[in-house]
Amino acid sequence: MCATGYQLAADGVSCEDVDDCASESRPCEQKCVNTQGGFECQCHSGYAMVDGHCQPLPPCWKAPCQQLCEELPQGYRCACYPGYAPDPRNATLCRLYCNATECPAVCDAGGGCECPEGFLLDGEDLCVDIDECESEHCPFNCTNTPGGYQCHCPQGYRLRDADCVPILGGDGEEDFSGDAEPVLPTAVPSRPPPKAERLHPGVLVGIAGGALLSLGALLALGFHLARKRCRSHGSMDYKYSGPREKELGLQPVPSAQKP
Repeated sequence: MCATGYQLAADGVSCEDVDDCASESRPCEQKCVNTQGGFECQCHSGYAMVDGHCQPLPPCWKAPCQQLCEELPQGYRCACYPGYAPDPRNATLCRLYCNATECPAVCDAGGGCECPEGFLLDGEDLCVDIDECESEHCPFNCTNTPGGYQCHCPQGYRLRDADCVPILGGDGEEDFSGDAEPVLPTAVPSRPPPKAERLHPGVLVGIAGGALLSLGALLALGFHLARKRCRSHGSMDYKYSGPREKELGLQPVPSAQKP
């Protein structure tokens, strides 16, 4: 005599387990797992056992959403708390978001505050948008947006990575309308050019004094050269022809005799 869930083996002496899951009655709604002397009913993924029956779970029951989950007819959608938005790189995650130039910072109990990406903490609890266009992120035109920026290319060009490249035609030539070469828009500086600073009065006095000293030195040099030239023309050589001439005086003679 065998216990419930067992049957007499082929040897007519021992008892062996009965595979209840293999019977034609199918004791379970979805999955049946045979055990020694019995069986166990289980449910497929997305279902839960409720009062012996498999009931579908709500779509958000095991959704990998970081903050909120919205049930949809065909599934679920992750959502975020106010002040956050789904991460464009991973819709199940949330990140700080601000759709204006200024937003309040998100601060914790310890006093630490956090700003969305593309914003800077100004003061204690205010986040201010960073103007990326001032940093010349774009090769041509740039439009600043809350937390980011957009690059624009002139006609005949398209944006590739962070540069504007010509649009090529089917034959590999640059595709422009007309024969004229494309005129690129004049780049507008993101900041006004610095204003010319006035020289200090002391600097002007020093420059004027230096100019006068230089002029005086040139005049003195010219005067010295002029006197030296005059002295060379008027100079004469003298010699004594004898004691008599020495007593009477010097007799001027030319410094050199011509042949």
